[in-house]
Amino acid sequence: MRALALLLDVHVNKVTTRLRVLHSVLEVPERLDSPVRLLHLSFRDYLVDPENRETVELWVDEKLTHRNLVKHCLRVMRGVLRENICGLSFPGMRRSAVGVTQLEEHMPSQLQYACMYWVHHQMKGDPEHNDGDEVHDFLMTHFLHWLEALSLLGRARECLDSLKSMANWLVGRRDSSLSKFVADAIRFLQANFSVVTEAPLQIYSSALIFAPSKSIVRKTFENVIPRWISTLPKVQENWDACLLTLEGHSSPVDSVVFSNDSMKLASASYDKTIWIWNAETGDCERVLEGHSDWVRSVVFSHDSKKVVSASNDKMVRIWNAETGTSKDVILLGRFCRCSFFLRPMSVGIVTDHGCICFDWRLKVIPQNSLCHYSLSGVPSVASHDGTWVTTAGTDLLWLPPECRDGRVAVAGSTIAVGCRSGKVVLLGFSAVDIADIAQS
Repeated sequence: MRALALLLDVHVNKVTTRLRVLHSVLEVPERLDSPVRLLHLSFRDYLVDPENRETVELWVDEKLTHRNLVKHCLRVMRGVLRENICGLSFPGMRRSAVGVTQLEEHMPSQLQYACMYWVHHQMKGDPEHNDGDEVHDFLMTHFLHWLEALSLLGRARECLDSLKSMANWLVGRRDSSLSKFVADAIRFLQANFSVVTEAPLQIYSSALIFAPSKSIVRKTFENVIPRWISTLPKVQENWDACLLTLEGHSSPVDSVVFSNDSMKLASASYDKTIWIWNAETGDCERVLEGHSDWVRSVVFSHDSKKVVSASNDKMVRIWNAETGTSKDVILLGRFCRCSFFLRPMSVGIVTDHGCICFDWRLKVIPQNSLCHYSLSGVPSVASHDGTWVTTAGTDLLWLPPECRDGRVAVAGSTIAVGCRSGKVVLLGFSAVDIADIAQS
């Protein structure tokens, strides 16, 4: 309750007095440092129901309340956020070395709430109410501090999600300066996600000095680059099309594929493993091990919950994409070229002898499973010699030698390229511009 009072900028006695009469619908703790909880979720719906506006004394204007909470959250963050808020002893100190007590001492509950939920309240407020200037001013002053705080809390992913939500919310609005800042902030965080989550203070050094020279975030905060970095590295001027480079495989990548919801990416390699990546952050979520030879092909099921892999060990494996466990192992008996899902329970495997189609639940391949299935519906995104990414027969992007002889996958306007080095490179494009090129 104390945190609630500090968030709302009212005396704690006022909060306790108000809550005292609501014990039937709220769990009101004895201790001031404990949270207040709803006993009945329907009570919230009752309070904000527009039909109760004239009849219920406690009726709450939901959009107005969200707007007020944004203002309170910004006030709290402005008052507390600063560089190195937890007093870490050196720039490379790992987040894992920061204890819970240290976090609670320097980041009280009201600050943690404000950092995690102010964007949510901003999205839920009245879209016609223009408070973009206040948000822009906050980000121009405290973006790195906010990012550091969420990183320390282990919530850097929520920061990225919040920025993307804000970018969508800003579409069609007049806040061009805010839109540009948010778009640049997304690229800044994506490019540095791994180091931000591991060593938060690197936000002010490594992340800034390696950002493009014309990056809005870099130009806004270049004055905080540490003095002990006497010579800055030469960097490109602007962000390029490369969104992420995923590193982990020890041998060339032979297959890459997006899940149907475009949230995950799977890569299969000569190193006998399949890696499952978060397509937004570049985090490796799972490493699937079990094949005894290089993996030729990998594909997600229609619901993105299963992964099928086919290897030169002549085995097909069905994996649980969430846990990384191998659900079923099926003896193929032939070398595989590629795999695909025909229907939720049916798998197709292209081999040297033709296409085999079977129900993976049977765990064996029927004798008469050889079939003819057209792959014309699968988009061709690489030229026959592997040197170009193509669309509708038009050469779109030349691939350097290290990115050839692998595989290319497409999800919306994002292209994944598997490289000889074992890296997977994610490239972002404008879907509208690509369509114009294909039609020209």
